Amino acid sequence: MSTSVEAQTLLPSKSGEGESIYKLCKSTNILRTSLANIETGIQVALVKSRTSRPVPEKEQIRRPLHESEKEKLARDREALVSGFETSRFLKGKLLWEYREGYRGSKGPWMQAVQAIANSDGVHSNTIRNLISDYEFAKCLPETARSALTDQGIDAARMKNRVVVEIVADRLQSEPKEPSPEQARQIVAQVVAQKVKRVKVKPDPYVKPDLDETLNYDEERIHHIRKAVREAVEYVPTFKRLEILKEAIEQEMYAVWGERLWTVIVLYPHSSAISLDGRKIKSDDREEGVA
Repeated sequence: MSTSVEAQTLLPSKSGEGESIYKLCKSTNILRTSLANIETGIQVALVKSRTSRPVPEKEQIRRPLHESEKEKLARDREALVSGFETSRFLKGKLLWEYREGYRGSKGPWMQAVQAIANSDGVHSNTIRNLISDYEFAKCLPETARSALTDQGIDAARMKNRVVVEIVADRLQSEPKEPSPEQARQIVAQVVAQKVKRVKVKPDPYVKPDLDETLNYDEERIHHIRKAVREAVEYVPTFKRLEILKEAIEQEMYAVWGERLWTVIVLYPHSSAISLDGRKIKSDDREEGVA
């Protein structure tokens, strides 16, 4: 192992405002040393199966890492311990790249995960989740991830997964690597749509008729519309009708007992009921109120 790589972080003097920096550097050096020691136990398969059948672990002939592999692993280790205070996406990327050096060495890798978790003060499952979240987010082109970052959205955070899925879905009809401007436009549209879907507020310009209540059929239609709206909330607009059609066809077959095909023509039109379930006066209705 290259000693020059292992000793890149120097401990500052322990005094005053440098206390927190001292602790951070000390923790980093401890993690670096722990991982370097664990790496000595890595052994990889000497030969791979000549057929498609995977070779059971007990039948594999294993060897220590070559010098070039040790050097690469040391570089990945240094990048990991030096850059761990970054975004969730970059954390996952560094961990994923470092894990590649442990190919098939399950025991040493589990020790490494625990050492990293201890250093960061988290559970080992958090380290594994960082890697899986990165694997999910890396499906996006770099331009799309940069556009999300510009909006303050980390593509690898679980709370942002719905946005990432919608962006990825929109990109299917775009070039494999959209330009930065195309990516910014798509992300801006998705984010704007998500904000609008958070909650439907009463329209202050629509005067409800307080003397009238919804009749049975109107109330039932309102509840069905609300259920449909919630069901397709995170489905791209151009896919919603297709999804609803498939769901209705399956429901007709399994629950209604229908076996014959039928033709339905849809005519989008305004409604006498506002989105929040209020009865709208006939003279207050406007074209497009749904």
